[in-house]
Amino acid sequence: MVIKESMGIHPVGPLLIPHQSMEDCMVGYFFIPKNSRVIINAWTIMKDPSAWTEPEEFWPERFEGRDIDIRGKDFPLIPFGSGRRACPGLQLGMTVVVAACALLRLEVTKRDAAK
Repeated sequence: MVIKESMGIHPVGPLLIPHQSMEDCMVGYFFIPKNSRVIINAWTIMKDPSAWTEPEEFWPERFEGRDIDIRGKDFPLIPFGSGRRACPGLQLGMTVVVAACALLRLEVTKRDAAK
């Protein structure tokens, strides 16, 4: 929950890799012509108040009991992008973050045991 919340508040990159539309399409109320370059602002998506309660607050409990995937299947939380153009370093990045959190937990446990 803490990792998901951290990724939502401070995404890896605020803008995702640019995409190019293959055909004319409508996204919401916006018309996207063929061959347009589209840049996704992941930071704004993850701060959307219609998707998140108090999006600026660090509140990991918002993920408790919710099955939200950080790998791009759930669009309100896309720190690494989504689909075939998702960040290729996603697995390495998540491994490093989980290892860092585990080391922090180990240090806290050692400190508490020393008291």
